[in-house]
Amino acid sequence: MKSFFVLFSFVFVLTCLVGCGKSTGVKTEYVSGVITLDGNPVQKGTKVRFIPVTEGKGEPAGGFTDEKGVYTLSSVNGDPEKGALEGEYKIVVSRAETTFFEENDPKAPKNDLGERVTSVSKEVMPKIYTDVKTTPLTYTVVKGKQTHDIEVSSK
Repeated sequence: MKSFFVLFSFVFVLTCLVGCGKSTGVKTEYVSGVITLDGNPVQKGTKVRFIPVTEGKGEPAGGFTDEKGVYTLSSVNGDPEKGALEGEYKIVVSRAETTFFEENDPKAPKNDLGERVTSVSKEVMPKIYTDVKTTPLTYTVVKGKQTHDIEVSSK
């Protein structure tokens, strides 16, 4: 019984050390900034994605803006809100606004089956910034904490 208790205690402590330790993930660089549209901060919930320019090198990072248009990047394998891997990125910015309808609302649009839908989402950011193939926005993440403000234009 005593050996069972010692073994159980050892396994418990080892589990806590391994499972409760701070996750380090991959080494990322802290990146944040403000996104503006025509000089004004974008709405809360605008999505920003940093997509590696060289396919297969690096990993995407992304985040959402707060009420002041501020974003902080998180990468898939890095610590949350700690940034992106060093490298060159294309930047995609998008924001969908959703209109909701009551069930069977005669004003609600119909889907391909002729049924009334309960919500419709529409992209509100200029189309050029919403696709990695067309966005002119780029940034190179370097070592160290950095700020990168993003200006998008509706014109």
